[in-house]
Amino acid sequence: MLSAAMTARLGFNVTVTADAFAQPIGDFDDAMATAQVWTATGDFVNPANADVWKGTSGGARVGVGAVSTCEMNGNNKGCDASTGTLTSPLFTVDAARPFLNFLMSGGNPDGTVGLKVLDAAGEVLATYTPNSCNQSSIRDDGNWVTLDLSVQAGKQAQVQIFDNESGGCGFLSFDHVYMGAVRKQ
Repeated sequence: MLSAAMTARLGFNVTVTADAFAQPIGDFDDAMATAQVWTATGDFVNPANADVWKGTSGGARVGVGAVSTCEMNGNNKGCDASTGTLTSPLFTVDAARPFLNFLMSGGNPDGTVGLKVLDAAGEVLATYTPNSCNQSSIRDDGNWVTLDLSVQAGKQAQVQIFDNESGGCGFLSFDHVYMGAVRKQ
């Protein structure tokens, strides 16, 4: 467990343990660094600076800030209009770390914003779509989500975060995607 002093210094204000840093998939603390490793489309392409994706109004994050499509690029399009995807590099699902844990809020129940887990061929293995339209930012530990990928152990996968909605509730906030030994929720 991380000490209270360490979590304050590192900028965490949700509950995290050392497990959250053993196999990170994305921390999103620097938009420019993330865009060099993850494949970006739409409004995620060519970030102007490290903080351009940052959601600053949310109460919860791991590190310097969470990503918010509602606030990205200085909210130059308004809360709903920004769209795009971020797709991680392939990683191998380890049987000892089969749980994909991440913070996420926003969207509506029609599946136009969320997170997908894809296999190496691009087939969808799992999907999570938040339904918290009244919550444009991550608030607290209640926004942790876990997807069990144990059936994929030993196989490659990748994460795709998507915001394909430019209308009502077309926003998504997310942070700290990692493979863990334990469920976060």
